Amino acid sequence: EKGRYDVILCDAFSSVYSVPFHLTTLEAAQALKSNLAPGGVVLMNLVSARQGDAGRFFAAQHATLSQVFPQVHAFAVDALEDPSKVQNVILAALASPEAARLESPDPELGEFLSRRVPGPLADAPGLVLTDEFAPVDYFLALLEMEGME
Repeated sequence: EKGRYDVILCDAFSSVYSVPFHLTTLEAAQALKSNLAPGGVVLMNLVSARQGDAGRFFAAQHATLSQVFPQVHAFAVDALEDPSKVQNVILAALASPEAARLESPDPELGEFLSRRVPGPLADAPGLVLTDEFAPVDYFLALLEMEGME
Protein backbone atom coordinates (compact mmCIF):
# COMPACT_ATOMS: atom_id res chain seq x y z
CA GLU A 1 0.00 0.00 0.00
CA LYS A 2 1.44 3.36 -1.04
CA GLY A 3 2.84 5.41 1.83
CA ARG A 4 2.82 2.43 4.21
CA TYR A 5 5.73 0.34 5.42
CA ASP A 6 6.11 -3.43 5.67
CA VAL A 7 8.61 -3.10 8.54
CA ILE A 8 9.35 -0.30 10.98
CA LEU A 9 12.48 -0.81 13.10
CA CYS A 10 12.64 1.01 16.44
CA ASP A 11 16.20 0.88 17.68
CA ALA A 12 16.45 4.38 19.12
CA PHE A 13 17.31 3.08 22.56
CA SER A 14 21.09 3.38 22.10
CA SER A 15 21.69 3.53 25.83
CA VAL A 16 19.80 2.07 28.72
CA TYR A 17 20.07 5.49 30.38
CA SER A 18 18.64 7.61 27.57
CA VAL A 19 15.48 5.99 26.26
CA PRO A 20 13.29 8.68 24.63
CA PHE A 21 10.09 7.98 26.58
CA HIS A 22 7.87 9.52 23.88
CA LEU A 23 8.76 6.57 21.60
CA THR A 24 7.44 4.07 24.18
CA THR A 25 3.88 5.35 24.61
CA LEU A 26 0.43 4.28 23.46
CA GLU A 27 0.28 7.33 21.21
CA ALA A 28 3.61 6.37 19.59
CA ALA A 29 2.33 2.81 19.05
CA GLN A 30 -0.80 4.17 17.38
CA ALA A 31 1.32 6.35 15.07
CA LEU A 32 3.55 3.39 14.22
CA LYS A 33 0.55 1.21 13.36
CA SER A 34 -1.03 3.91 11.20
CA ASN A 35 2.13 3.89 9.05
CA LEU A 36 2.23 0.10 8.58
CA ALA A 37 0.95 -1.85 5.62
CA PRO A 38 -1.86 -4.28 6.57
CA GLY A 39 0.58 -7.21 7.00
CA GLY A 40 3.38 -5.07 8.48
CA VAL A 41 5.43 -5.45 11.63
CA VAL A 42 7.10 -3.10 14.10
CA LEU A 43 10.36 -4.45 15.51
CA MET A 44 11.45 -2.81 18.76
CA ASN A 45 14.80 -3.48 20.44
CA LEU A 46 14.88 -2.76 24.17
CA VAL A 47 17.09 -3.54 27.14
CA SER A 48 15.28 -5.22 30.02
CA ALA A 49 14.90 -8.40 31.98
CA ARG A 50 11.71 -10.36 31.36
CA GLN A 51 10.60 -10.66 34.98
CA GLY A 52 10.92 -8.94 38.35
CA ASP A 53 11.71 -5.28 38.93
CA ALA A 54 14.30 -5.32 36.14
CA GLY A 55 11.54 -6.56 33.80
CA ARG A 56 9.12 -3.69 34.35
CA PHE A 57 10.14 -1.85 31.17
CA PHE A 58 9.61 -5.03 29.12
CA ALA A 59 6.22 -5.61 30.76
CA ALA A 60 5.11 -2.01 30.23
CA GLN A 61 6.27 -1.89 26.61
CA HIS A 62 4.62 -5.24 25.86
CA ALA A 63 1.36 -4.10 27.47
CA THR A 64 1.45 -0.79 25.58
CA LEU A 65 2.02 -2.38 22.18
CA SER A 66 -0.65 -5.01 22.97
CA GLN A 67 -3.24 -2.22 23.31
CA VAL A 68 -2.71 -1.31 19.64
CA PHE A 69 -1.46 -4.43 17.84
CA PRO A 70 -3.36 -7.75 17.67
CA GLN A 71 -0.13 -9.72 18.15
CA VAL A 72 3.04 -8.95 20.10
CA HIS A 73 5.84 -11.52 20.21
CA ALA A 74 9.04 -11.31 22.28
CA PHE A 75 12.46 -12.71 21.41
CA ALA A 76 15.39 -13.02 23.83
CA VAL A 77 18.66 -12.06 22.20
CA ASP A 78 20.86 -13.56 24.90
CA ALA A 79 19.44 -15.62 27.76
CA LEU A 80 16.47 -17.80 26.89
CA GLU A 81 16.53 -19.74 30.14
CA ASP A 82 17.05 -16.85 32.60
CA PRO A 83 14.13 -14.39 32.53
CA SER A 84 15.74 -12.29 35.28
CA LYS A 85 18.82 -11.48 33.16
CA VAL A 86 18.97 -7.97 31.76
CA GLN A 87 19.50 -8.27 28.02
CA ASN A 88 18.28 -7.09 24.64
CA VAL A 89 14.73 -8.19 23.99
CA ILE A 90 13.12 -7.71 20.58
CA LEU A 91 9.38 -7.09 20.47
CA ALA A 92 7.60 -7.81 17.20
CA ALA A 93 4.21 -6.09 16.97
CA LEU A 94 2.15 -7.35 14.03
CA ALA A 95 -0.55 -5.31 12.32
CA SER A 96 -2.47 -8.43 11.29
CA PRO A 97 -4.44 -10.71 13.64
CA GLU A 98 -3.61 -13.62 11.32
CA ALA A 99 -1.39 -16.20 13.04
CA ALA A 100 2.28 -15.42 12.41
CA ARG A 101 4.53 -18.04 10.84
CA LEU A 102 7.47 -18.08 13.23
CA GLU A 103 9.79 -20.26 11.16
CA SER A 104 12.14 -19.69 8.26
CA PRO A 105 14.31 -21.75 5.92
CA ASP A 106 17.01 -19.08 6.32
CA PRO A 107 19.34 -20.40 9.09
CA GLU A 108 20.07 -17.00 10.66
CA LEU A 109 16.43 -15.91 10.71
CA GLY A 110 15.36 -19.38 11.86
CA GLU A 111 17.79 -19.14 14.81
CA PHE A 112 16.36 -15.76 15.78
CA LEU A 113 12.76 -16.99 15.54
CA SER A 114 13.62 -19.98 17.75
CA ARG A 115 14.45 -17.52 20.55
CA ARG A 116 10.80 -16.60 21.10
CA VAL A 117 9.91 -16.23 24.76
CA PRO A 118 6.62 -15.72 26.59
CA GLY A 119 5.30 -12.26 27.26
CA PRO A 120 5.63 -10.70 30.71
CA LEU A 121 5.33 -13.04 33.63
CA ALA A 122 2.72 -12.61 36.36
CA ASP A 123 5.20 -10.92 38.72
CA ALA A 124 5.72 -8.07 36.24
CA PRO A 125 2.26 -6.83 35.25
CA GLY A 126 2.34 -4.38 32.39
CA LEU A 127 1.50 -0.76 32.84
CA VAL A 128 0.32 0.94 29.65
CA LEU A 129 2.60 3.90 28.92
CA THR A 130 1.02 7.13 27.68
CA ASP A 131 2.18 10.63 26.81
CA GLU A 132 0.87 11.71 30.22
CA PHE A 133 2.40 8.83 32.22
CA ALA A 134 5.52 7.00 31.10
CA PRO A 135 7.85 6.29 34.04
CA VAL A 136 10.53 4.90 31.73
CA ASP A 137 13.34 6.60 33.69
CA TYR A 138 12.15 4.84 36.85
CA PHE A 139 12.10 1.45 35.10
CA LEU A 140 15.62 2.04 33.80
CA ALA A 141 16.81 3.00 37.29
CA LEU A 142 15.63 -0.44 38.40
CA LEU A 143 17.94 -1.93 35.76
CA GLU A 144 20.83 0.04 37.22
CA MET A 145 20.03 -1.31 40.68
CA GLU A 146 20.20 -4.82 39.20
CA GLY A 147 23.85 -4.15 38.30
CA MET A 148 23.41 -3.14 34.67
CA GLU A 149 26.51 -1.30 33.44
